[in-house]
Amino acid sequence: MFACNPLSFAWPTDAAHVWPMRNILHMAGVTETMQPKGYFYKGAYTTKPPFDVDLSYVKPDNCSWVYAKAIQGYSKVRTIKEN
Repeated sequence: MFACNPLSFAWPTDAAHVWPMRNILHMAGVTETMQPKGYFYKGAYTTKPPFDVDLSYVKPDNCSWVYAKAIQGYSKVRTIKEN
């Protein structure tokens, strides 16, 4: 079993395979210019939530995809609860 520091974290720009070896996903460091390259840019959602938006541009080869997947999962649950 892989032992890691309980406070170790992954960056959104890290390769996706890094995430299972970390305890925290620190969603900092992605700039607006990186969004077209396949990274989730949280700064685009400072005035509106990222729910019910197309996040398919986020590439599954980076850790920001983990965050985008969680948002999409919550969006589905949120839709079910509202109906």
